Amino acid sequence: MTETNVKGRGIVVPNAPVLAMANRFGRYKPEEEKAVRKVEVKEDETLRKMKNKYRKLCEFNDRIYEELESNGIMDVDEAVYRKAVDMTKRTHYSSRDVERFSVALKEFEDEDNPRSDIELQNNAGIFLSALINNGNDSDYVIHTAHLTVPLDFIGYQNTKNVTVNGDAGRWAGDSMQGGTVTVNGNAGAALGREMKGGEIHINGEMVMVADFMRHGKIFHKGKLIVDK
Repeated sequence: MTETNVKGRGIVVPNAPVLAMANRFGRYKPEEEKAVRKVEVKEDETLRKMKNKYRKLCEFNDRIYEELESNGIMDVDEAVYRKAVDMTKRTHYSSRDVERFSVALKEFEDEDNPRSDIELQNNAGIFLSALINNGNDSDYVIHTAHLTVPLDFIGYQNTKNVTVNGDAGRWAGDSMQGGTVTVNGNAGAALGREMKGGEIHINGEMVMVADFMRHGKIFHKGKLIVDK
C-alpha cells in the first residue's frame, strides 16, 4: 500500500480520483479500498491537543444524545457544536494546524469497530467547523478524500472561507452565516439548511438543496442554482 506521509508541518494527501467511491456516499469497492493510502502525521503538541479534544467531543455526543432524546429534544448538532466551540476557543492553532488535523482523522477509522465510522461522520465535521470559526485565519483547507465516510455538518455556522478537498456529507453549510464553502467533490443531502448568508460551491455531484434556506447562494459546477 502506498503511504502518504505528513512530516513536520508539510502535508501530502491522496489524490481524489484514486479515492472514487463505489456509490456517491457508500463504502469503497474492494479494489478502491486497497488504494486508500495510509496517512501518517508526525504529532506536535497542537495536534495532540486537537485529537484529545476531539475524543472528548465524541464522548460528550454520546452522553448528550441520550439526555436530549430522553427529554424529547433532538437538536443534538447545536449542543455538540456549542461544546466544540467551548473546547477549542482556548486552544492556539493556525489554519495549517486545522488542515493537518483533517488529515489525521484517518487515525480514528477502525475496521473492527463499525461505530467508529458513525462517530467520525457525526462529530468530525462539527469539530472542524468549530476550529475554523474559532480560528484567527480567514481561509482554511480541509481534506476528506482519504476518509472512508463523508463528514456531516462541514461548514456548520460558517463565517470563513473553507475549501474541502474531497466529499462533504449531509448538511454541508448548515446554519452558515457568511464566507464561502467550496467542495471539490460530492455533497450529501440537505445542503445549506438554515443558511443565512455566504456562498456554497459544489464542484462534484450533489443530492439536494435543503427545503429551508433563508439567504445565500449555492453554485453547482460553476452554475448558480440558488440565490436568496
